[in-house]
Amino acid sequence: MPDIQEKLIRIFTEKQVMDILSLKKKFKNRSVRSIFRDLSAENYFSSFTHAGKHYTLKNIPRFNSDGLWFYQEIGFAKFGTLKNTISHLIGNSEAGKTHDELKIQLHIRVHNTLLDLVKTNKIIRKKIKSDFVYFSINSNRSKKQMLCREKNLQEYKETGCPDWIVIEILVTIIRITKRENIDSSKVALELAQNGKSISKEQVEVILHRYHLKKTLDST
Repeated sequence: MPDIQEKLIRIFTEKQVMDILSLKKKFKNRSVRSIFRDLSAENYFSSFTHAGKHYTLKNIPRFNSDGLWFYQEIGFAKFGTLKNTISHLIGNSEAGKTHDELKIQLHIRVHNTLLDLVKTNKIIRKKIKSDFVYFSINSNRSKKQMLCREKNLQEYKETGCPDWIVIEILVTIIRITKRENIDSSKVALELAQNGKSISKEQVEVILHRYHLKKTLDST
């Protein structure tokens, strides 16, 4: 049905992201099943946040280097489901991922999903210091990730932060800060959205080291 498909494309071009109830209001004479058939004809993504209840068409997302795109805190990924997305992010990370690092990157808590992935042998989990860290299921890859994680921890212990983290934080602060005070949570979020797993605590170490002012966290 050309008219239906053209209308669907127009709606998503304007709104970018829709849920099924909103689409049903736009197509009052079509069933939910028919609307999903229309979506499938154009190829669509379901959100990995908000219980997968939001949709967008394939040509709309502007994915970052990690294959993630957010629209008003609604997250979409090239890899489809949340499980596939987490498996990819962990498998392709340099030093594995902690839950907090993934939470910053994905904007949601993923404790249960991580446990499911461990139980089904999609990823592995190791306790390092006081944190559980998740690594690739591939043994060669996970060994390299663990060595990198240990190296980063040693550098952090000796210097507070390795040089590459210092540079990433300072560059991000310069790019996004429009006022005197700096929100460490927003800096960490911006870094995560650009594929850098740097914690809020590490940002605060650098703020303190270089005598930069920070705002009180709102969370």
